[in-house]
Amino acid sequence: MDPAKAARIIVDGIEAKRLRILVGTDAKITDLLVRLMPRRYTKLVVALNRHLLATKSDSATPS
Repeated sequence: MDPAKAARIIVDGIEAKRLRILVGTDAKITDLLVRLMPRRYTKLVVALNRHLLATKSDSATPS
């Protein structure tokens, strides 16, 4: 996202006194997941990070 567009979203949100100002698709998806499954969200993120780190370390190992 263009920085100027992100800044405009933030400023508009502040001026409208919004409690949540979500900039970008990743923020919107994260917010949705936290709201839908507040207890499972943390476990989901930990599992995903472990998977990504394992995949990254496997691809970094020379064959």
